[in-house]
Amino acid sequence: NPTGPLHVGHGRGAVFGEVYGWERPNWFAAAGQEADETYSFHKPGYFDHIGAEAEAARSGKVLADISFGSKIMVEGPEASGFLNGYYATPLPGEGHSAPCYVLNAQGGFAAATGVAALPGGRFLLGSDAGYELIDLDDLQRAVPQGVTLSNQTGREGALLLSGPGVAQLLSRLSTADIADKSAEPMDDAAMPPGAVKEMICGYAPVRVLRSDPFGPEGFEIHTKAEFLRHVLMQVLEADPEIRLIGARAIEAQRHEHSIPGRSHDLGPMLSAEEAGLRPGNPVRRLVQLELLDSELPAPIGHEAVELDGAVIGHTTSGGFDYGAGRGVAFAVIASDQAVEEQELIIRILNQPRQARVRTLIQLAR
Repeated sequence: NPTGPLHVGHGRGAVFGEVYGWERPNWFAAAGQEADETYSFHKPGYFDHIGAEAEAARSGKVLADISFGSKIMVEGPEASGFLNGYYATPLPGEGHSAPCYVLNAQGGFAAATGVAALPGGRFLLGSDAGYELIDLDDLQRAVPQGVTLSNQTGREGALLLSGPGVAQLLSRLSTADIADKSAEPMDDAAMPPGAVKEMICGYAPVRVLRSDPFGPEGFEIHTKAEFLRHVLMQVLEADPEIRLIGARAIEAQRHEHSIPGRSHDLGPMLSAEEAGLRPGNPVRRLVQLELLDSELPAPIGHEAVELDGAVIGHTTSGGFDYGAGRGVAFAVIASDQAVEEQELIIRILNQPRQARVRTLIQLAR
């Protein structure tokens, strides 16, 4: 059990934190490294450690525990019809997953979830840890007869496996079922991006989602909580060179790959048109900005964005892109300035910092 605000796991160097009551590794300290979780608006104590894990995610095989995410199963004969009306975007077909969005009465984002369509008319809805009860409450208020909800968040664990060659690795560990011992194909033909498959990994029944979150091929491996350690050890024993990474490196990769987050970036005050989900001519647009220099501090969100001395928007979340070597931020700005390479100012700790528009966010429709 953790003692105090910081807990260092024995054996593999996990430096634990928590999110909405879930304990999770923030990062992993190598042998002899000090587990420094000192916070700072400038350079936190873990900054270089996260950079090393982010580099590992770009260049090799990495493994992360993502069990803290919410997981809600929706099933029943009317499940497909209910969810098609519940979401503003189409459901994926059976055996596939896709991001789906709920819009509020004003056209803003009420929810952003990953939806995996499973055999038998079942749908697994996944989101960040903080939205477990919010999503469950909203679904319970809307669910009709013929649809059953079950909260799987505490019952299932999940791992994220990413990097060159992980498909072959997972194939060696997996079979179609207990009776069929032949390797389960996991290549692009058998498991293209977005595919979902149920199989056996070692002795554990698992659900595998092809997600590619960091660029190279990647897979989410979901299993019952009692099987999670078995699956983890199967993967680590199959390739001892796999690098364990924590939640802070995953967040850094979100910024590196321009993936907006729920609530702070995709929230109720942002419209579908402003996020590029629907066509239109909004007066504001969601973009990602990058600083022109590599100096710290990086943006963290809620900073003013200025042009010629006038405020034209604000950042919604920020971080450091270790691949580019500079701070980045998602921001909502005036649409007439939402042009790639447009230079702007982000006011960080009340200091003006030169920045530019890196990309306009265009959510998949």
